[in-house]
Amino acid sequence: MIIVTALNDKKRGTPDEYASALMGMSTHIGHIRVDSANALLYFNIDYAAYPNWNHTIQTRKFRLSGNELYYEVPPSAGAGTIAVSVWER
Repeated sequence: MIIVTALNDKKRGTPDEYASALMGMSTHIGHIRVDSANALLYFNIDYAAYPNWNHTIQTRKFRLSGNELYYEVPPSAGAGTIAVSVWER
């Protein structure tokens, strides 16, 4: 998703533009531990766009197929929708 402000300047966006940008973002930084035997990813999150995840561990069941890693984020984190992450090698 690309968010463009009416003024083409991210420092001068409207409250609605900022809200739309934040609600469309799902990102975090930290470290990942992989449990291959149980197909689990453990995200040790330092900071996240969703601040309730700061300094938490989020666990996701994953599927690896060829060069593609797939996992879902639970509906409680996505305003009732299931977000899907697909990483490609």
